Amino acid sequence: MLSLIREAVEKQMEKTRCHIFFTALFGSHRRGDYDTFSDIDLLIIHEDESERPTILDGLKSLERMLGKRIHANLFEIREFERRVRLHDYLLTSMIRDSSLIYGSREVFNKVEKEIKKRSSDEALKFNRQMGLETLNRALSFLNERKMAGSSTEKISWLIRSLNSYRLALGYLHASDLMRRTQEAISYADLTKTAVGSTLKEIANMERALKRGIKIDQRLLHRFIERPKKICII
Repeated sequence: MLSLIREAVEKQMEKTRCHIFFTALFGSHRRGDYDTFSDIDLLIIHEDESERPTILDGLKSLERMLGKRIHANLFEIREFERRVRLHDYLLTSMIRDSSLIYGSREVFNKVEKEIKKRSSDEALKFNRQMGLETLNRALSFLNERKMAGSSTEKISWLIRSLNSYRLALGYLHASDLMRRTQEAISYADLTKTAVGSTLKEIANMERALKRGIKIDQRLLHRFIERPKKICII
């Protein structure tokens, strides 16, 4: 499957005629623990924001070609480099869990080296702020009006809220751990800490909801209510 994805991505990226620095594959298809419900997770770094619509159109063609949903994270190169310098938790997690499948090996290697550098106070503040903003987004997904639709819509909003909450916890705990270690922190790093079991529980609920598997409603309710109880100062 990996060679098929690599070949299809290369062909599609060339077709866009955009300046793409690199495309990396991460997640279950890179690790080999995917199933029929798993998305193909891509990190795409490109030259200019104006290229975004063309790249997204190309990804739709890629979905049809592979028969799989593409979950793509697109970053304009200048914003990407800024967030890498700030040891952005999300990007650190993706980069450490990724393999280059298209584009410049030199640029990709440079990014890997950058996240190995010592973290700054600015990086700590940035990750904490990203955590708070993402937590607010999780709360917005739990808006009663959004949750009042059909069963399918409710599940969709629940998945989005759980995903945002898990990401928010990641940013906030990464910031705290970064303060002690002075190193960039990834999701894999956090799974080895006290918050790891919570992150895994949320991820398992997201996975179950996407697959239509029945989950413990009491556990779900606990996680839905928890973001509302976090005090944002």
